Amino acid sequence: MRFYLCNFFILFCLATFIACNDTKIDSKTTTLDEETWLFNTQYIKTINETSWEKLSVGALNDFTDFKLEFTYISTGKPQTCGLYAKGIVANEAVGNKEKIQTKILMRPNLIPDAAIWIIRTNNTKGSIKIEISDIAAFIESCGDAHQYAVGMYDSIQ
Repeated sequence: MRFYLCNFFILFCLATFIACNDTKIDSKTTTLDEETWLFNTQYIKTINETSWEKLSVGALNDFTDFKLEFTYISTGKPQTCGLYAKGIVANEAVGNKEKIQTKILMRPNLIPDAAIWIIRTNNTKGSIKIEISDIAAFIESCGDAHQYAVGMYDSIQ
């Protein structure tokens, strides 16, 4: 009897988890060649009145490799950090359709333990959010000037 109760409880918990989970993964796009909004666009983040961080993403080798170019712009000489990376799309829809996000995971060759996420939601067309999993390793590789690389960027043409 105890065996049946344990099995029933496990199945009940599993069914409840599946029924209550409102996150679904949209796997219709898993390659970056369909994400044309990302390429041939420059993204700018204002740090203060005299400095900015610029990001541009270029596709290499028929969309199998990518170049992320972070440029710190200030009143002095700009400092650029170019990272070559592998990338994949990880789309997800959370709750309602207004908050569908396109998440792109980039793994830079110079910082193999770090992940750079490029995130765009439907309601932020033209803007992206950058998240870096290991900012200390990123700064060590790219320099102190790029310590503000995380955050919201607006697109410029």
